[in-house]
Parts: sequence; structure tokens; C-alpha cells
Amino acid sequence: MNEMIRGILLLLVVTGQATAQLRYTYDFSNGLNGLEEGAPPLKILGKAGEIKDDPIRELQGNKKLAYYFEANSGLSFDNNLSKGFLDKSYSVEIYFMLRNLEDWRRIIDFKNRKSDNGCYIHNRKVNFFNFATGDNAAVRPGKYTHYIFTRDHKKGIIQIYVDGELKLEFPDKGKEAVLDRDQVLNFFQDDLVVNHEASEGAVAYIRIYDEVVTPVFIFRRFRNLLSHMRLGARDLLADSLGEADADEEGYAEDLVMSGRIYNGKNLQPLSGAELYLKTMSDSVVSINKLTSGDYTIRIRPETAYKLGIFSRGYKPREILVEPATASGSLKTHIRMEEEIFTKPIVAIPFEQSGLGVQGGSWIGEVVAFLESRPDLAIKLEGHTDNVGDFDKNVELSWKRVDAVKKILLENNIAPDRIISQGYGPVRPAVANQSEEARRLNRRVEVWPAHR
Repeated sequence: MNEMIRGILLLLVVTGQATAQLRYTYDFSNGLNGLEEGAPPLKILGKAGEIKDDPIRELQGNKKLAYYFEANSGLSFDNNLSKGFLDKSYSVEIYFMLRNLEDWRRIIDFKNRKSDNGCYIHNRKVNFFNFATGDNAAVRPGKYTHYIFTRDHKKGIIQIYVDGELKLEFPDKGKEAVLDRDQVLNFFQDDLVVNHEASEGAVAYIRIYDEVVTPVFIFRRFRNLLSHMRLGARDLLADSLGEADADEEGYAEDLVMSGRIYNGKNLQPLSGAELYLKTMSDSVVSINKLTSGDYTIRIRPETAYKLGIFSRGYKPREILVEPATASGSLKTHIRMEEEIFTKPIVAIPFEQSGLGVQGGSWIGEVVAFLESRPDLAIKLEGHTDNVGDFDKNVELSWKRVDAVKKILLENNIAPDRIISQGYGPVRPAVANQSEEARRLNRRVEVWPAHR
């Protein structure tokens, strides 16, 4: 593409004939300068590297300009020169390769080397030290990796994607991904706190967005990586048109899957359902929150997926999606059944008139249940036998519930996920006709509950 055409395309973006959130792109075709008007040049960290045009195996052996750097060197984006580009929500896309991936290897530093916290690859796992570790990722020494980091300013949520798949998500409570007063975003150079956590390597592409890019957008960026790396200004123009327009022009091969989520009892659509589209290896491709019962999602043809459906008050479902055609649409209506709990998770026994919680294995069962069902809470139901004064038994049942609740709070169960109720002797598990029967009635039952 000649310089005149490239200039026209860039002019269209800058003059607002196509509208989009701001993005700064660095593909090293113009040295360390960005493709867009106003993009601040990247700065060199450590020893100056070299821009080379070499074949990249992951791009089908095509040649691609890349910046090659030594260990503990890299590049930096100066937010001071961009008028606060990274002050709120933002995303960072990098296509890079590291030669050495033994132990910790720095990817992104937010505090200009004054903190050990930040983005790493640690033993093949995505890591944000010292807060969260994700799943194993397709990162290998000498292999190019597509890596996207997002921070949602309003929600305070960090997400990291590798090769199109979500690998890590956690709340940024300490604002570790907010730039400090130096206002620089550093790539690949290690901090001054712990040394030897960097590697030599190369970076073929950096793009910085002043928004949180969506999971579907990320998946498509990775899937069409070859064209994105080679199209240059055409890629820039397509992105400037907005995601919907780019879909029509660049992703016509996608299948459209649509349908309705409905109550199997009265056949009415369910609002508020959440759909999780996942690969067969359980990596999340997209998350859709429905305002009505109708949904539309895009999927790759002839590719198997798992679709998880969650709606408060209904049994979760997971269906297998196996598109059989290479184009067109797929219609799937999904029936949801109301969730009714028929037995407690555990029943915790108590001695006569006692408050001492019996046994300890129940704690693991309750914690495991809550981890498996983040949409649910638990209800603690306290019970006694029929021996003694009725009112004192009701009071005792509440004290037993409080004793169990205290243990759960000590095991980091959130208070808003615990509901309490004392029943005294009015709900016996069995008739109080013997001491053995009364022993079964002295209990706290832990039930699943809708939040």
C-alpha cells in the first residue's frame, strides 16, 4: 500500500469521518512511532534494541517487522505525552516472544520499576504478582504469543487473555494497574526490587486502547492475527469504523447462533440470564448478560463449544454446540427448570444443650459448594430436640446458628452469602421418641439458597 493511500486512510480516522474510541498502534513500520496522528513514540528501556524484518513461524512464516531487545530491556509508553490516555479504563494488546521463560518473566510494569507487582509469565501461567495466578497458557520459549490486558475503571476488574482465551480475572482492589505519578507503562524490563526476572525477546505489535475491549473482539483479533499483522493501515481503518461494521466486512464467515432462554414451566422468556461461551478446554470466549430472554452470539463454523446458562432461581445448564455448516445461522431455544433444593449440603450435629460444633469436614464441603456455585448463598437452619423449655430451645437454635456462622466467616465466607434462621424444636428431622432420635434433631443444617 503506497504512502498516499495510507495517508488518506489515516486522515479519515483523524478527521472523524469514522468514529471510534482512541487507539494507538505500533507495528514498527515507522520505527517506534505510532501509526495514528498524536500517538506518542515508544521510549527505549535499558539497552537499545533493533528493528528487524524476520520470518515469524506463527504468522505462517511471513516476514514481520519486530523490535528485538536484550534481557532487562524493553519499551515504554509515556502517558504524560498522550493527555491521560490510560487514566481510566484501558486495554493493552501485545504480540511478543521471549527467549527464556524459566521462573518469573516480566511482561508489563505499571509503577516504573518501583514495585515488584505487575504482569508476569510464571512457569507457563499468567500471573499478576502478588494477587492472582491464572491457568496454564500457550506460552513457550521462542514462540510468539498474543496477549491482551484490560482494566475496567468503573468495576475495578482486571482481565488477561492469551491467544484469544481468558486466563485471569480478578478485582484490582489496590489499584495496582493504575499508573503511578511517573505515568509510564513499561514492557519487558524488570523492576528494581527483585532482579533477574526478565528475558531477551521480540515484540511485533503493540496497540493501546482507551477502553475495555470485549471478549468477542479479542477472540477475533487472535483468530485473524495474520491479517491484522499484515494489513497495516487497512486494519486501522476497519477498526476505526467500529466493531459492528468490521464484523460485517471482515467476519462474514462466522455463524450466528440465536434463540430464547425460557422458563420450562410457563414458557415465558427469562430476563437477566448469563451465557458463558467456552471452548472445549473450558476457556471463556465471551460472556453475555441478557436484558431479555433473547440472545445472539457469533461462533466459528464447524467448531465445538460449550454454552453455560445461569439464571437466578433456575438450575444451571450447559449444552454442547456443534455447528455443522460453514456459514449461516443456528437457532437454539434453551429450556430452564426452576431450581428446588430437596436436601441440605450438610447437617452439623450438636450435643444436648451444647454449642460446641461437632466435626470439621463439613467446612470443606460448604466452601467447595460456594466456590462451585458463585450465584448462590447458604442458609443456616438451627434446630433442637423437644427437651426443656420451648422459648429457650428457640434461643439455643439461634446460638447454634451463630456458632456455625462464626466458623464460616473465619474461613473467608462473605457475610452476604450467609442467611440465618433458628427454628427451635418445631422442625424435627425425626420424631423425638428416643435419645437416638433426639440426637439427630440437635443440628444446624446448611442449605443452598438463592441470593
